[in-house]
Amino acid sequence: LCCHDDSFAAGFLESVVQATVDNCTVALICHDVCYPEPLNSVRPIGSPFAVAMVFSPFKSPRSIAEIMVTLAEQPSTISVAPGDLEDLRQNVPAARSLPLLAMISAREAGEVVLSYLGDMALVLHVTPR
Repeated sequence: LCCHDDSFAAGFLESVVQATVDNCTVALICHDVCYPEPLNSVRPIGSPFAVAMVFSPFKSPRSIAEIMVTLAEQPSTISVAPGDLEDLRQNVPAARSLPLLAMISAREAGEVVLSYLGDMALVLHVTPR
C-alpha cells in the first residue's frame, strides 16, 4: 500500500478496517528506506525508519491502548513529533507514526491527527490500557 507521504495513515486505516470487519488480529508493518534513482530525486527519504503495530478488535492482557479512528476534513494542525524527532517525521513517511508512538509510550490519552490524502485527516483518539 503506497500513498506517498500519507502511507502510514493509509496503512493504519486499512489495518483498523480489516481488524474490525474481519474480526481478526492484523499486523501493520510500515517502513521506508532511501530510494534508488530516479525515485530519490522525486521523494528523497531522510533516513531509514520502520514501525510495526498489531491491531485487534479484542482487548487482552497485552493491549496497551484503545484507538478510535475518525476520518475528517483536514484540520489546520497536524500532530508533530516530540523534540528533535519532528524533522524525521517530516522527512520520512513511515515516521508520521511518531506522534502516535510518543502518546502510546507515555501512556497518555488524547488525539493524534495524521494527514490523509491531501485534504483529509485521520483523527486517532487514544486511550491507554
